[in-house]
Amino acid sequence: MIRLTRKSETVIVICGGLLLLWAGGLALFASAFDYTRPILDRPTEALIALMMAAALVYFIAIRATIKVVPKRSIIGFAVVVGALMRLFMFGTEPIYEDDSYRYLWDGAQVRAGLNPYIVTPYEARPDPPYNDLIRSIPGATPEPWSPPPAHAKVAREGGESFYRVAYPLLTSIYPPITEGFFALAAFVKPWSLDAWRAVMLVAEAVSLVGLFVIMRALNRSPLWVIVYWWNPLLVREVMNAGHMEAILIPFLLLGWWGLIKGRHYLSAIGWALAGAVKIWPLVLLPFAAVAKGHRTQQNTQSPTSSIVSMALVAGAGLVVFAAFLAPQLLTQNRSHSGLIAYTLDWQTNAFLFRGLQALLGDNVARLMVAVVVIGSLIWMLRIRFSSPHAETRAIVSVMWVFLLLSPTGYPWYLVWVLPFLCAAPSSLLLLTLTQPLYMLRFPLGVEDRTDIFQDFVSPLIFAPVIG
Repeated sequence: MIRLTRKSETVIVICGGLLLLWAGGLALFASAFDYTRPILDRPTEALIALMMAAALVYFIAIRATIKVVPKRSIIGFAVVVGALMRLFMFGTEPIYEDDSYRYLWDGAQVRAGLNPYIVTPYEARPDPPYNDLIRSIPGATPEPWSPPPAHAKVAREGGESFYRVAYPLLTSIYPPITEGFFALAAFVKPWSLDAWRAVMLVAEAVSLVGLFVIMRALNRSPLWVIVYWWNPLLVREVMNAGHMEAILIPFLLLGWWGLIKGRHYLSAIGWALAGAVKIWPLVLLPFAAVAKGHRTQQNTQSPTSSIVSMALVAGAGLVVFAAFLAPQLLTQNRSHSGLIAYTLDWQTNAFLFRGLQALLGDNVARLMVAVVVIGSLIWMLRIRFSSPHAETRAIVSVMWVFLLLSPTGYPWYLVWVLPFLCAAPSSLLLLTLTQPLYMLRFPLGVEDRTDIFQDFVSPLIFAPVIG
């Protein structure tokens, strides 16, 4: 047993070293993906191979974790490796992603006291759009252009970063708590991706501490945190590309910890706050409510008291959620709402949704996804869970259904479920290996071959999760 443990520790150390080499290589490699470089000139296939190789090393490290008796030295090593992987991403070019420019624009607006839900980036342009083109047409006269002065000032301060904001005809999709984090980065340094990364790094540190606490509560080896802390897809999507998922995780962990400890109101509030960061975690709220109902019925033998308890816990969560989401819902520019557009129209890298869409049409397919996700939730919650482990497995199952049916299957969505996979590993971990194929979407799009991506690449990404 001692020999087996030492061998496994050696495997983990080697894997950690290889992942550090990968992170350093990615940091250097990122310069080949400069925003201004033509997409077909970027080494996309080489990057995919690099990401897949890192995923295989990561899987080997997870397998070795099963056979290791955790010691402070190896735990400390795991923490340092994950931290360095993240630090290497500072100063790097965000590879193939531009969401971070929206975050910087939103944060700069909030810092200036402006509402990010009213004026679109297009409307805020300090210079008239297409004027150079219009002037090249004989006899054509540019139209007058009068952007809101305060917004135009913020846009002008952003320089080139402002003109990289995606979906400029839409206002922000992100809820108010998220906007607060964007603003925090802007107060550190306006229009700075590294300032945003610093905010996320702090959130990641909080998440790591939370995961250690939860692993202890579940009587599980603390080394299992490497499922989250060493995940190469997470490092690239969050710390390189700048996706905001890092600030969601501490709130998810708060809800999960409350559920494990039987503090159901705290669990409901944690998941409500997570929902106020990125709306989908509201689907987890029933886990807290039903658990409270089961405990009440066990103590009182009264179905009525159980129902009241469930309603109170769910109500507490919904009140918190509504209070934080209200500013967005009440003040948004509905004709250009990013939130409405995302809910009704967004579709990228969809898997099972495409089949439903072909059979039922877009609107009915979206409704069907909601019905199936809610149905799977009800199916899971019909069971009186015997342990927090069983509850966690049920949460992972619901998220499995959600991710496979979602109209959008972005790689960074895996970050949502990674904390739970530290306690209940599932086939969803395979997305670490397959989701790098998502980057083929960009060169295929330029070559007008999106059908190849939709018909072949997307199924290749998600099919192993089912298998």
